[in-house]
Amino acid sequence: MFGLAITNPILWAGGFALAIPLLVHLFTRRTPVNLVFPTLRFLRQAKASQSRIFRVRHLLLLLLRTALLALILLAFLRPVYRAGALAEHSGADTKRAAIVILDTSLSMAYASAGVSPLSQGKAAAVKIIDLLDPRDLANLILAGAQPLASFDEPRANFYRLRTDIEAAAPGLE
Repeated sequence: MFGLAITNPILWAGGFALAIPLLVHLFTRRTPVNLVFPTLRFLRQAKASQSRIFRVRHLLLLLLRTALLALILLAFLRPVYRAGALAEHSGADTKRAAIVILDTSLSMAYASAGVSPLSQGKAAAVKIIDLLDPRDLANLILAGAQPLASFDEPRANFYRLRTDIEAAAPGLE
């Protein structure tokens, strides 16, 4: 809806918390007290003026409480705006961009049962590159002490990305 995606949809159940201010509003209503005095008309005027102010104040408190809970719920739902999500079509002309980050720290060279995490990461990175369409864009970032990107911005040069993945080696960082 309008380019927004909810990253934590399970918290929609928190929408029931929005009923709490309404319940507080309904249960904290004052009951009128009948008083009989000889100067009833003055009391009726005073009561009428107080009740209008009281109703407005009570309504404002209800709105503020509900708004506060709605904002807290919205914070927990973590909405994300996706640029371009309002485009009319997402057909075959749509390009995707993939950024592959490969950890090249020395700890990735540790081999357990003959397989290192770096070799598993390289295989997964090549698989991601192979799944891309020729119109798609991609980039590789080798994450060591000093990150190193294959390109300044994502490009469709998949051959260079594959050679950079194969040449990736753990550093002494």
